[in-house]
Amino acid sequence: MQTFSFFLFYSVVWLFTLLPFRVLFFFSELFYYFVFYIVGYRKKVVFENLKNSFPEKTEEEIQEIAKKFYKHFCDLVFETFKAIHLSPPAHLKRFEFVNPKMLDKYHKKGQSVIAVFGHYANWEWMQAAPLVIPHQMVSVYKPQSNKSIDKLSNKLRSRYGNIMVSMKETYRKLVEMDSKGIPVLSLFLSDQSPARTEIQVYIPFLNHETPVIIGFEKIAKKLNHAVVYVDIMKVKRGFYKVEFIEISDNPALEPEMGLVQKFMAIMEEKIRRNPELWLWTHRRWKHKREDLEKKFNQKFKVYA
Repeated sequence: MQTFSFFLFYSVVWLFTLLPFRVLFFFSELFYYFVFYIVGYRKKVVFENLKNSFPEKTEEEIQEIAKKFYKHFCDLVFETFKAIHLSPPAHLKRFEFVNPKMLDKYHKKGQSVIAVFGHYANWEWMQAAPLVIPHQMVSVYKPQSNKSIDKLSNKLRSRYGNIMVSMKETYRKLVEMDSKGIPVLSLFLSDQSPARTEIQVYIPFLNHETPVIIGFEKIAKKLNHAVVYVDIMKVKRGFYKVEFIEISDNPALEPEMGLVQKFMAIMEEKIRRNPELWLWTHRRWKHKREDLEKKFNQKFKVYA
């Protein structure tokens, strides 16, 4: 039954996304009005996140950012599925890598790289990276509850040879690749909220004390994988540029939480640059430190 459901879902998406971008963006406009004005998809979460993150902004400014966010979000849905039909040249034309050669220095010395980024701009189109980088690409992902969406998402992300690895299997897979002498570029979407049981530290981020996922730092230090930030910039509708920014080429020398702090600082700077491009529908700050400390009678580290 699941196989049939996926085939049906994929067939509908495949046929619909044969339409050119200009037509898909027309449907995106209709989708925006439906999502924002009729359904009000997670509007309470979005507005609460925006107001708390930017207390200096007026109600009108928050409203404007929210509308721009929902328009971008709707475009993102159609852009993601449109990738089914993008040829490699077309993909790279719309998702241009500015400095892919900066990764060559790591590859030449056989060093793997951890690339950290967030749900910003069009993170899904990073699937095109294997077309321009020398490393074997590995994407760390959290399996989704909807099996059809999960299967299609993995199919799209792996179309250029990208290896999909679940979060639980990440360390084992990277150790295996290291043992085989295969330099890897591993992608970590690191702006997600950790599960309550995984919370260890909080870091200031967008005017909040924010619980963070620290797995990528632990792996980088243990395996001596360099760390870079993936800066995805939206040029215009349906077009992006990507720049790799070095965070550390020797993680072992970084202080505790140094890599995580650098990542969070860069990402906050990019979000403040164009706040409408971040995924504000996430319940990013649902686990408040003081609430957890009171409820479970334990203390969490806070890194300023």
